[in-house]
Amino acid sequence: ILVKNLILIPRMLQLILKETPIAIQQINKFVIAADWSSLQSKIHYIKPTLELIGLPKDIILVATKIETYAEEKENLDLIPKQLVKLKNALSQACAELEEELLLIKN
Repeated sequence: ILVKNLILIPRMLQLILKETPIAIQQINKFVIAADWSSLQSKIHYIKPTLELIGLPKDIILVATKIETYAEEKENLDLIPKQLVKLKNALSQACAELEEELLLIKN
């Protein structure tokens, strides 16, 4: 089991590091296009990853707010500011994950 975990963890980190920037790009496009349904879906999709990588509860709450605003099409003017918080947290988390991945590989 330990050997499988040692193989699985780096693969999971690599996948998260690959997919997160793509998700952020998609989220930005959805906001620019005012595609609230797609934004809601994408945020909903990434929320488990936010928890998995250990982002603070307040950042997960930010994602939940964005998801709710997009779903209900209310407070849409608040989404960009909330999105900045989420993107900053994800950028920092990805930098830390890259460091972890290097440590695991060495």
